[in-house]
Amino acid sequence: MSSSTKPRLNAYARWLTIGISAALAIKLPLAWIVYRETYEPRYFNFHILLAVIYIPLAFGLIWPVLIGVEAWVMRSAGRDRKWPAKAAVVLFIVSAVCVTPFILLERRSVVDIREAARVEALRRQQIQVQQDSLERAALAVIQADGITAFTEPLTGPQVDAVISYLDAHSNNVPELQSASKQYRDPSSVRIMKHLSERRYCPPEVLDTIFENAVELQKGPSFPNEGDLSMVFYNLAWNPNVPVSVLIKMLDNEDAGARRASAANPRTPKAARIEYLRRAAVSQKLVERHEAAESPDCPQDALKQLALDPATSRYAASNPNLPLDLLQTLANSSDPATRNRALANLASRDKKAAVKRE
Repeated sequence: MSSSTKPRLNAYARWLTIGISAALAIKLPLAWIVYRETYEPRYFNFHILLAVIYIPLAFGLIWPVLIGVEAWVMRSAGRDRKWPAKAAVVLFIVSAVCVTPFILLERRSVVDIREAARVEALRRQQIQVQQDSLERAALAVIQADGITAFTEPLTGPQVDAVISYLDAHSNNVPELQSASKQYRDPSSVRIMKHLSERRYCPPEVLDTIFENAVELQKGPSFPNEGDLSMVFYNLAWNPNVPVSVLIKMLDNEDAGARRASAANPRTPKAARIEYLRRAAVSQKLVERHEAAESPDCPQDALKQLALDPATSRYAASNPNLPLDLLQTLANSSDPATRNRALANLASRDKKAAVKRE
């Protein structure tokens, strides 16, 4: 090999080892930090800031090792390589001394995190065992004294026991009726929510649950409004819900209850139309949107919704929107409104063609 070629090869090899060392020095610390995140997840984890320390130290450990490997390979091949051996050894020693405290701290931290996770898992397991024991005891009380054995407010295990008992006696209508009349305060909402979605629940029980939920709405601030909304939603879509409940739900103060009842095909059309007339001027934008899209929306309300920029794009999809308004919306500057209106016009033209045939 020529004397001019050797220096170039030496330079290429040197830069190659530097590049590999830099890549590993970045990859390995970041991989460790990500691994740590799985044990200690936080919204704001400042552990990533240690990368500015870990990356140089990792490079100081990796690069001298690669240099040593390269030198050993070259000597084995009978080639003379001149590497900065002393500088590499010094860099390795300095990096090793500096990184040792961090390694010990990281190891201690991970051990502590794992131990805390183990203790927490054990604590939750013990709580679950205790809850299961209390639920079995509560279930034994119900089996001995009947479904109305408890007085409100109920504890969590008592609620679980009542639900388990009712599921096991789903064909016992008197038991279901007694439970719906007995358990009606905020601590029993989970029972109401469970029964309201069960197909075995008869109409009269669903009616009682609805009245209980309405009474809870009238009381002081309810801590679990989401659960109460789910009770109304479940009732609206339970196949056994009485039509009278669906009609009353259209006037409920819960917007989700109103919308769910209006969407149920069993709700009488006349009641739905009256609701849509009110929904067209509701403060809830989602109700106005749904009213604008509904084929049952009264024409006068639908025209107002079509002229409102906040709801016009939804009215553009309504199959009963007057043709003149639909053509106006087809020329709208809003792309979504225009596209919906054009699709509506195309659908009407297609239906008209089918009728002519």
